[in-house]
Amino acid sequence: MRRGDCVDRWNADGESYWTVTEGAMMFLVLLPDGRRHIAFFRFPGELLCPQLDGGFVDYTLQAVCDTKLCRVGSLSVSQASLNGAQADHILDTACTRIARAGLHSLVLGRLTAPERIATFLIDVILRSRLQMEDGVEFLLPMNREDIADYLGLNSETVSRIFTRLRKVGVLALPRPGRAILRDARALLEMIPFEAVEQTLMPAPRIGGGQGSSNGEFGEENGIDRPGRRGAH
Repeated sequence: MRRGDCVDRWNADGESYWTVTEGAMMFLVLLPDGRRHIAFFRFPGELLCPQLDGGFVDYTLQAVCDTKLCRVGSLSVSQASLNGAQADHILDTACTRIARAGLHSLVLGRLTAPERIATFLIDVILRSRLQMEDGVEFLLPMNREDIADYLGLNSETVSRIFTRLRKVGVLALPRPGRAILRDARALLEMIPFEAVEQTLMPAPRIGGGQGSSNGEFGEENGIDRPGRRGAH
């Protein structure tokens, strides 16, 4: 799939599952007046399914960039319910998404623009980091408009904050679709609450993919635990 390609009738039968194997997908809603809201993103190794992704909402499932999906038919899903490990994975995924949805409501309702972007970046890093040689490299395939529509900001604000993060050495953007976190401590100090660590921890992945969810949210993945401000 290319950027902008959509999956037609992805929730028609309510039982089929997909896994992102490369790239990223976004779930969006187009309002009657033309405004766009992006509800969430999915990265390599993460599941796409109506039961976990709000099949009752008329979302459009669209590719963020060049993306590959692997479809798991309904028969395989039924068989998976008899497999303890796969059933546990689906349950863990559901719990993680509920917690992430609650956090995102807080982000949209109470955080400032820099705090929203910092929380978003930490989430993306935990779900799509690639390597840790000179900083933490991670996938960032969405453009400024995508990020703005996800965080309830305008694209000019997003561009201004990204420029500031680059100038102070927190973030580097070496090539399209990739970013490098240079100063994890500075980024974490922009987030006003510690609960983000537990809330954003991704469920174990299935089906491989570009990202890696190994390790905890600590020094072993290049992100240590600085002291933070208390919640406001």
